[in-house]
Order: sequence, then structure tokens, then C-alpha cells
Amino acid sequence: MATTVKENSKITMRDIAKVFWRWQFTCEMSNSYERMQAIAFCFAMIPVLKKLYPNKEDFVEALQRHLVFFNTEGTIGSVIVGMTVALEEEKVASDGAMTGESIIALKSATMGPIAGIGDTIDWATIKPLVCILFLPLAESGSFLAPILYSAVVIGIMTGELFFFVNIGYRMGTEAAMAILGGGMVNKFISCASV
Repeated sequence: MATTVKENSKITMRDIAKVFWRWQFTCEMSNSYERMQAIAFCFAMIPVLKKLYPNKEDFVEALQRHLVFFNTEGTIGSVIVGMTVALEEEKVASDGAMTGESIIALKSATMGPIAGIGDTIDWATIKPLVCILFLPLAESGSFLAPILYSAVVIGIMTGELFFFVNIGYRMGTEAAMAILGGGMVNKFISCASV
């Protein structure tokens, strides 16, 4: 699992997995009025930042960059986490051509639109559809209905989150354009409504 994801990269699959698990377990736990999900975002990025910035001053600067206000839908919003890993790696490789401000700007520009898509797909489509599947079981009085519902939803969301972190890292900023500009979201919603 320690193989690199991209050619000539310091980042391994293990690093991406650490980012994924950290974001998975904290993205909705550390919300505050001042920074929303920034603490969870920063926490998720720490394994990668330690690897990319061995110099303490650069590491601290990167941590501060990811403590800026951030709020999105946690599951599909994980694509932003993956994109940010790619941008941090690009920043190190570019020797100053990529700035920290441009990373913050990308996060700020994508968090709202991605949240809208995530809320539409996860909260308004997938979760109600899965709920409908288990309503007959609940109606019959079975205690298994909420347990099965939770297991299926958690499984779907975990798979989705892992997929989007990886796609975000592999595609970089193109991932946001593919999600926001492509018609896949509308196709998915149309299929779900049928």
C-alpha cells in the first residue's frame, strides 16, 4: 500500500488513505461558527503536509493555510481535499510558482458549488431512496430496518468519499471542473427520480 499514486510523487497510497480516514471521521465533528470544517480539513492534511514540508516554518505556514474558514458537504466535498493534496504537492514542485493564496482561493471557490451538488445527491437523493427501500421492513415492526439503513448509507457514503478523495488527488483542479461542468450530476438525479 506504500506505492506512489502519481509518477515522481512523494505521496503514496498510504498517505491518501490517511487523509481519507481523517476526513471521513472528522469532517462533520469539528464544526465551529468561526471556521466550520477548517479544523477537520487541517487535521486531514497533516500526514501529507509533514511529508511535503520537512522544514518546520513551511509546515506551520501550510497548517495555517488550512485553518482558514472552510465549509462544504463532507462526502462529495472530499474531492476538494484530494485536489488540495495535489495542489500542495504542485506548490512544492513549482518552487514558488504556485502560492498558498491560490490554494486558499481554489478551496474557497469550490466549496459552495460542490456542497450544493453533494447535498443534492447525498441528502436529497441517495438517503431518501435508501430509506424507501427499508420502509416496508420498518412498517412491519422490524428492529433491523434502522440498522440496515444505517449500514447501507454508511457503506455508500464511505465508498463515495474514498472515490472522490482519490479522484481529486489524481485529477487535481480538473476534478472540480469535471464535477461542476459535466452533466453527470443531472443524469444521476434524472435516473434517481425514475
